[in-house]
Amino acid sequence: MAVDGRQAVESGAVAQALLARRDEGSHRDSFQAIRAATRIDNVDRLGDPVIETLFAAIHGCIARYRADLGPQAHPVISRVPQDYRLGGWCVISDGDGY
Repeated sequence: MAVDGRQAVESGAVAQALLARRDEGSHRDSFQAIRAATRIDNVDRLGDPVIETLFAAIHGCIARYRADLGPQAHPVISRVPQDYRLGGWCVISDGDGY
């Protein structure tokens, strides 16, 4: 379970959401380092409520971490952009795939 203090996401629900989209994978079977597996790119853009909740929880963790660091944490911290985009992809393995 992923928790950011406000939201909880069951990993099984995320897995089911991704498995339901297995046929949408852009790289199947063998591609670069993928064997007997499916890769789904841009998981963050799938529009699934469970996955959106997961990404919102991750954003919450990042925001708290950045706020807890404070401006004196490191000399370059003042140069870190406030706006960012978090993306994601997944690999679904079949059998002994990787």
